[in-house]
Amino acid sequence: MPPKAKRSRNDVASSSSSMHIEPPQTFVYSSIPTELPHPPVRPSHVRREPKKKWTVQAIDEEGNEKKIQLTTSGVFEMNGQRIIVPFDTQMQPYGEVATLLSKVCGRIATDCNNVPINYEGWDKVLDSYKTECFKSLKEEETGHTVSRGELYIATHKKKDGSYANDEAKNLVDQIYEELNQSTSSTEISTNDVVAKVFGPEHSGRVRGLGLGGLPSNAFGPTSGRFNPIGSTFSSANSTESSQLKEEVTSLKTKLAASEESLKTLQTFTTLFTGKSSIAAIYGYLFYIDFMNYLGHCNFEFFPKRLFSFFPQLKYLSYTPSFHSLHHTKFRTNYSLFMPMYDYIYGTVDTSTDATYETTLKRPEESADVVHLTHLTTLDSIYQLRIGFASLASNPQTYKCYLRLMWPFTMCYMLMTWICGRTFVLESNTFNDLKLQSWVIPRFKIQYFLKRKSIRLNNLIEEAITEAELSGAKVLSLGLLNQRQVLNAYGELYIQRFPQLKIKIVDGSSLAAATVLNSIPKRTNQVLLRGNFNKVSFAVADALCNRNIQVAVLYKDELKKLKLKLTQSEGSLTLSPINIPKIWLVGDGWDEDEQMKAPKGSLFIPFSHFPPKKMREDCFYHYTPAMITPTTFMNLHSCENWLPRRVMSACRIAGILHALERWNVHECGDTILGIKQVWEASIRHGFQPLKIPID
Repeated sequence: MPPKAKRSRNDVASSSSSMHIEPPQTFVYSSIPTELPHPPVRPSHVRREPKKKWTVQAIDEEGNEKKIQLTTSGVFEMNGQRIIVPFDTQMQPYGEVATLLSKVCGRIATDCNNVPINYEGWDKVLDSYKTECFKSLKEEETGHTVSRGELYIATHKKKDGSYANDEAKNLVDQIYEELNQSTSSTEISTNDVVAKVFGPEHSGRVRGLGLGGLPSNAFGPTSGRFNPIGSTFSSANSTESSQLKEEVTSLKTKLAASEESLKTLQTFTTLFTGKSSIAAIYGYLFYIDFMNYLGHCNFEFFPKRLFSFFPQLKYLSYTPSFHSLHHTKFRTNYSLFMPMYDYIYGTVDTSTDATYETTLKRPEESADVVHLTHLTTLDSIYQLRIGFASLASNPQTYKCYLRLMWPFTMCYMLMTWICGRTFVLESNTFNDLKLQSWVIPRFKIQYFLKRKSIRLNNLIEEAITEAELSGAKVLSLGLLNQRQVLNAYGELYIQRFPQLKIKIVDGSSLAAATVLNSIPKRTNQVLLRGNFNKVSFAVADALCNRNIQVAVLYKDELKKLKLKLTQSEGSLTLSPINIPKIWLVGDGWDEDEQMKAPKGSLFIPFSHFPPKKMREDCFYHYTPAMITPTTFMNLHSCENWLPRRVMSACRIAGILHALERWNVHECGDTILGIKQVWEASIRHGFQPLKIPID
């Protein structure tokens, strides 16, 4: 413990209590030991204390008492004498000896021979050290509880029994008179003998308890603020105060129980009578709760142009900036959901509109890498991070109870069809890179509608242009945003904007690498199923180079592979009978073909969407993805059907492109070195996924 020059009286009291010493009832005759466990040694770097002397009462070996003057060092040189240290009922020493006691204890504690210096504080010191240091401090008790009146009398008499002065004599006479009339003379309270003679206590101290006596210690906590009838409670009527508190607590409990019973009664009444309003239920869920979340999200969700088109909307729905003024100005903007009441009664804050516009003008954060994705199923809006956290933190699966949300789902889908635009879903940081995920508000089904192709390409082009202007270095295309029939794996945008500085990445190279590294070692044959794409051709070509046989079920598929692969001689085959146990599957195949697979087969998807699981005796791998490093920040939600902290290959590919500073586009028919991309991902901390075994 670091050496200290001084210790306070409160520290001494707390130290004594930590030694488990029984609290005394009256004056305690404590002594400073003539022989310590280890004599205190003054450290050379500690400033020498002045030779101040204290007048104390001492007792010798024969029991004779006398007053002596001592310095701190002189305490350790007493020959058989002991110092009397009086304590009050609150365990507080008083008088000059209290100061001397604290200094002696400080000298003992700062000696590293008595207390090791490796303790950060006195409360951390083991009890064994404390007991060894203080075992001889306590000697005896008088066994008599002394009141404050008796204490005053004892301290205001001379050695010969006479009084210090005439004023002291008059006060002592009054104290004797009150002591004879009092039935509880030893109790310390605001109505005891001393309080009656001397009057109310001064703030911050209590008479007769020394310098350490505080009102909170002597009289206990007061209840002056708890004043239901205009009076304050004191310790004199503490019993009545406790009873009132108990009654108030009981009434609060009964009131809360009554409110809960009323709510339950309302619910069961609507259930039993069959008169529940479906519109009211949906209105509560979709408006009240939504507005409550909206007002506390600290983000302006509504754009300014929305209020320009619908000016009346500002009277029916509030904004976070509107509600924030209620917490900063206190006497304005009282309405929680409908600000029209503030406008009616004139309580709307005059700076409401200015605060809202200022909030919208804040600078947007620019990202180094942008991943452009889209919605999948209709229920996927609840899977987003801005949806339900309980859903977003788990892989996307079908939830039957989400059918109850169909009115809101349909409204959202109509809104996206009419005026939807790209929005930021998530922001992350990794290795000094700022990353963002942008969402095109379109569902998977819309990507298969030919009449929507032009609008989809326009949305993607707008996102690329916006990312270019914001200073992003790489934009990766996720899911169907890189679909061949839509934009030829992103090649369309390179042709339209040949001067693009931002690099467009579809992630096919890393996707092919993850598929290849998911195939078990010593595999000599795989079956390729589904619509062939850029990834499947790259995987098949790499397998043929490794002399692994790639089988298909139909001749037209075999012909298509031979046209695309550079080395296919002897490695491509039809396998209608002897079906391999390793299946590489994509989109657009008859998933009922899974029933033909041998028991224990492994299905590895090379597309962005997982196959339907129809076999319990087979294994299904994830879509091309990898585990992110632990240094990847702010990754709290799941990416579609992938587990937590697992990221799709196309998204990782964009990050690697920026980290490695590859100055090329990866789109169209371009495939980067599969081995090179895989080694880069491992080097930056990304890890392959293991085969999930349910």
